[in-house]
Amino acid sequence: RRVEERQQHLVEVTARIQTALGDVHDCDVWMESVGKEILSARKQKQPDRVVALMWLLSYLVKLRTKHLRDAFAYWGDWEKQDVSGKLREILAVDHK
Repeated sequence: RRVEERQQHLVEVTARIQTALGDVHDCDVWMESVGKEILSARKQKQPDRVVALMWLLSYLVKLRTKHLRDAFAYWGDWEKQDVSGKLREILAVDHK
Protein backbone atom coordinates (compact mmCIF):
# COMPACT_ATOMS: atom_id res chain seq x y z
CA ARG A 1 0.00 0.00 0.00
CA ARG A 2 2.84 2.39 0.85
CA VAL A 3 4.36 1.94 -2.61
CA GLU A 4 1.02 2.77 -4.24
CA GLU A 5 0.70 5.94 -2.13
CA ARG A 6 4.23 6.98 -3.11
CA GLN A 7 3.48 6.37 -6.77
CA GLN A 8 0.21 8.30 -6.51
CA HIS A 9 2.06 11.26 -4.97
CA LEU A 10 4.57 11.26 -7.83
CA VAL A 11 1.73 11.15 -10.36
CA GLU A 12 0.04 14.11 -8.64
CA VAL A 13 3.22 16.19 -8.57
CA THR A 14 3.80 15.44 -12.25
CA ALA A 15 0.19 16.27 -13.12
CA ARG A 16 0.44 19.67 -11.41
CA ILE A 17 3.43 20.65 -13.52
CA GLN A 18 1.81 19.32 -16.67
CA THR A 19 -1.43 21.20 -15.95
CA ALA A 20 0.35 24.49 -15.27
CA LEU A 21 2.40 24.17 -18.47
CA GLY A 22 -0.76 23.30 -20.41
CA ASP A 23 -2.39 26.43 -19.02
CA VAL A 24 0.64 28.49 -20.14
CA HIS A 25 0.30 27.02 -23.62
CA ASP A 26 -3.43 27.78 -23.71
CA CYS A 27 -2.69 31.41 -22.84
CA ASP A 28 -0.04 31.55 -25.57
CA VAL A 29 -2.57 30.33 -28.14
CA TRP A 30 -5.21 32.80 -26.97
CA MET A 31 -2.72 35.67 -26.92
CA GLU A 32 -1.67 34.96 -30.49
CA SER A 33 -5.30 34.88 -31.58
CA VAL A 34 -6.18 38.08 -29.72
CA GLY A 35 -3.11 39.77 -31.20
CA LYS A 36 -4.34 38.98 -34.70
CA GLU A 37 -7.81 40.29 -33.78
CA ILE A 38 -6.26 43.54 -32.55
CA LEU A 39 -4.50 44.02 -35.88
CA SER A 40 -7.73 43.30 -37.71
CA ALA A 41 -9.71 45.74 -35.54
CA ARG A 42 -7.09 48.44 -36.14
CA LYS A 43 -7.26 47.93 -39.91
CA GLN A 44 -11.06 48.11 -39.75
CA LYS A 45 -10.82 51.27 -37.64
CA GLN A 46 -12.73 49.82 -34.67
CA PRO A 47 -11.18 51.64 -31.70
CA ASP A 48 -13.66 50.32 -29.12
CA ARG A 49 -12.94 46.78 -30.20
CA VAL A 50 -9.19 47.46 -30.04
CA VAL A 51 -9.54 48.74 -26.46
CA ALA A 52 -11.56 45.68 -25.43
CA LEU A 53 -9.09 43.30 -27.08
CA MET A 54 -6.14 45.09 -25.48
CA TRP A 55 -7.79 44.60 -22.09
CA LEU A 56 -8.24 40.91 -22.88
CA LEU A 57 -4.62 40.61 -24.00
CA SER A 58 -3.44 42.27 -20.79
CA TYR A 59 -5.55 39.85 -18.75
CA LEU A 60 -4.13 36.87 -20.64
CA VAL A 61 -0.56 38.08 -20.05
CA LYS A 62 -1.24 38.25 -16.30
CA LEU A 63 -2.91 34.84 -16.35
CA ARG A 64 0.00 33.33 -18.29
CA THR A 65 2.45 34.80 -15.76
CA LYS A 66 0.47 33.24 -12.91
CA HIS A 67 0.51 29.82 -14.58
CA LEU A 68 4.22 30.11 -15.34
CA ARG A 69 4.97 31.00 -11.73
CA ASP A 70 2.91 28.00 -10.64
CA ALA A 71 4.88 25.76 -13.01
CA PHE A 72 8.18 27.05 -11.61
CA ALA A 73 6.98 26.47 -8.05
CA TYR A 74 5.90 22.93 -8.89
CA TRP A 75 9.22 22.38 -10.66
CA GLY A 76 11.02 23.49 -7.50
CA ASP A 77 9.02 20.91 -5.51
CA TRP A 78 9.80 18.33 -8.21
CA GLU A 79 13.53 19.00 -7.82
CA LYS A 80 13.48 19.07 -3.99
CA GLN A 81 11.63 15.76 -3.87
CA ASP A 82 13.78 14.19 -6.64
CA VAL A 83 10.59 13.15 -8.43
CA SER A 84 12.48 12.41 -11.64
CA GLY A 85 14.84 10.03 -9.86
CA LYS A 86 12.00 8.34 -8.01
CA LEU A 87 10.03 7.86 -11.23
CA ARG A 88 13.10 6.30 -12.86
CA GLU A 89 13.44 3.94 -9.90
CA ILE A 90 9.82 2.85 -10.19
CA LEU A 91 10.10 2.33 -13.93
CA ALA A 92 13.34 0.36 -13.54
CA VAL A 93 11.74 -1.92 -10.93
CA ASP A 94 8.61 -2.43 -13.06
CA HIS A 95 10.71 -3.50 -16.06
CA LYS A 96 12.92 -6.03 -14.25
